Amino acid sequence: MLAWEASRHSRTENSDPTLLAAIESDFCFYATHHDDRAIAQAINAQGLHTTERQVKWLRLAHGWRWRRRGDAVAESRAKTFTLVQAALQEGTCRCDGRGLLQSYLRLSGHIAREDDVRDALAHFDPQDTEARRRGPRRRHPGGEFIVPGL
Repeated sequence: MLAWEASRHSRTENSDPTLLAAIESDFCFYATHHDDRAIAQAINAQGLHTTERQVKWLRLAHGWRWRRRGDAVAESRAKTFTLVQAALQEGTCRCDGRGLLQSYLRLSGHIAREDDVRDALAHFDPQDTEARRRGPRRRHPGGEFIVPGL
């Protein structure tokens, strides 16, 4: 195997432009919400050999981070507010909390941040938001326990 310069763990060189293009492409990185493993599997299906670790290393080396910043966050927040308002007017998720509404938005194709969904619910549906909040913990004063019987 040494004579052929191959190993069990063959992979494409880090400097290969086709590998970099595949990671950067809309299919693998920007358009989908795949993690590094899914990106590596998609690239392997194209015929380039790579690993999850190599994808992560190249992604971080080129500054391709998952976090959205700037205008993209503002646009995503505005879209979340619009979709939450439409869902509340439709009435299908009137009694749902933040978690179920976030899942509903994800199933309809929009990945919403938790904070944005929470803020949109508080803005468009303040009565139900307040009704879902936990109240104060009830305790007996003085630590007395009242036991029925005896």
